[in-house]
Formats: sequence, structure tokens, C-alpha cells
Amino acid sequence: MAVAKIFSPGGPYQRLLHERSNGRIELNIVGDAFPMADVLEAVGTGKIDMGEAGTPYQSATYPLWAWEAIPGILSEDRFTAIYEQLAIYLDPTVRDIYDKTFREAGAVFLFADIQGDNGGIWSTKRVTTVNDLKGLKLRATAKMVSQSLQMAGASPVTIGAGDFASAVASGVVDGVITGIPYGFDAAKMHTLTSSVTVGPFEPGWTASIIMNAEKFDALPADLQQILREVSDETAWMVASACVDEQQICAWALDAMSDFEYLRFESGEWDKLVKMLEPMRQVWLDDVEASGSPYGPAMLDAIEAAKAEWHAFETHP
Repeated sequence: MAVAKIFSPGGPYQRLLHERSNGRIELNIVGDAFPMADVLEAVGTGKIDMGEAGTPYQSATYPLWAWEAIPGILSEDRFTAIYEQLAIYLDPTVRDIYDKTFREAGAVFLFADIQGDNGGIWSTKRVTTVNDLKGLKLRATAKMVSQSLQMAGASPVTIGAGDFASAVASGVVDGVITGIPYGFDAAKMHTLTSSVTVGPFEPGWTASIIMNAEKFDALPADLQQILREVSDETAWMVASACVDEQQICAWALDAMSDFEYLRFESGEWDKLVKMLEPMRQVWLDDVEASGSPYGPAMLDAIEAAKAEWHAFETHP
């Protein structure tokens, strides 16, 4: 099967599928054949058999998949939040909803490539209270984030990905909303701002590993099962690696003498999430307007999956 880049050739996903199927599943990883924003269309129309789709890029057409942009939908603790995401994506009800909606686009959902938060508040001004957000000019990443910032009293600014660094440096904006690993590793936001605060505005960002539906349906049942099982195992590996990356970035930022890694003061996170509670209905309205009936069921399944995850006792 031809695959638009999913991790590295020779990595666990490709290797496990080959071994478990006794060589019957062979992935030909052809690299970045399509931009992540175009992979859904490419897979759905059969231009490529499998790929990694940037589902947040599809939020205008499929707002259902943009649930991770609901403020406070995941825990404040970033490491807990990643495992909440994993539990949600592995939940049978969520999986069923994703299967149905991806099939509308000609694809089958295999697993979530969880990439951590996308809601860090990188700013030239300290943000530790709700009041600190008032009037703050922040580059927003998506419609839901812009609406949430505005509701919190900040001033969202739309700036292209290639221009936000210069916008911060020149003072056009006070900061940027983006993930802590991305902001640290790729964008080098710690060289342009003085602090980052763990924020609730887009607490998760996830790409989806998908397969052409006709190609999947043509496989024997045992190979379909192997794909499902290996995909679930790989989702666990990806989530664990994401936790490690988040922790390494947090340690590195916290160790800097000229930069602050911040959290909201006691009670302020809950205050902000409460203020932004109407965004859940905004999301539900967007989902309904898109023609999808799954918004309420999706929210119920998300909350149930989180509750089940937290109910686990490590020392019963």
C-alpha cells in the first residue's frame, strides 16, 4: 500500500504491521506526497492508500473533529490531558462516530496521532490571571480559538503562520497561542517572548491516520483486525512519546533564567474555563450547522471516556 508519510520508514507501525500479518501488509512510505491539509481528500479519492490527515485543518467542513478546541475540554495538567485524549480516541463510541464521519469522505479512521496541546499563551506580558488577558493582542490559530479569546477579553489577531514571529518581534501582537512543544522546538517562541502560560484555549491538537475506505473494505477480515490492533498499540506509543516531549520542553523552559514557564494562579483556570463554557454550545451549533447529528453524542462520549480513565486506581 502506498502511504503518504506516517512516521519514519522502518518504524514501529510499518514493522508491526508487516510482522503481525506475516508480510501480507506492506507499507510503501513515499514521504510527504501531499500537504497534511490535503491528505483527507487524497486518501478519500484513492490518490494514495493511507496517510496522516491534519483533521483540525478540516474544521470548517467537519467541525465535529475540532472538539479539542473547546476550552477546558481537557485537564489543565498537560500530561493528564494527553492521556485523556488517548482514552477518548480509543473509546468505542468515539471510534464509531469517527468511522462514520470519515467514511463520508471516503476514508477509514485508524488512530489518532496525538501531538499535545495547542493552547500555550506565549506572551511578552505575564499571564497568570483572567484579568491579565484583558486587551492582550494574541495571534489565534483558528475560529474557535479567536472566539474564545474574545470571550475572555483578549484581542485575537489573525496572522499567517509565516508571519507571527515578526509580528511578535515588532509589537504588532503581544503574543501567540500555540502548542508548547511546537512553540519551543519549531517556532523558538522563547526567543521572542518572556513567558508561556499553560492555557485552555485549544488544549489538544491531533492528526488522524486514515486509509482509503474501498481499500480497507477489500482486505480480508483478519488483516482488517490486524490493522485495528496495531493502530491502537501505536496510538499508545505516540501518546507516551508526546508526554515525554511535553515534559522535556517544560523542563527546558522552566530552567531558563530569562524566561518563565507559568500556570494560572489557584482558582483562575477554573474561573476562565467557566467564563468560556458557552463555547461548548458554539461548537455544538457549528456541528449541527454542518449537517452532522453527532455533536451531543460526541460530547457525552468524551466525558464518559475521561471519567473512565480517571476512575482507574493505581493502588486499589
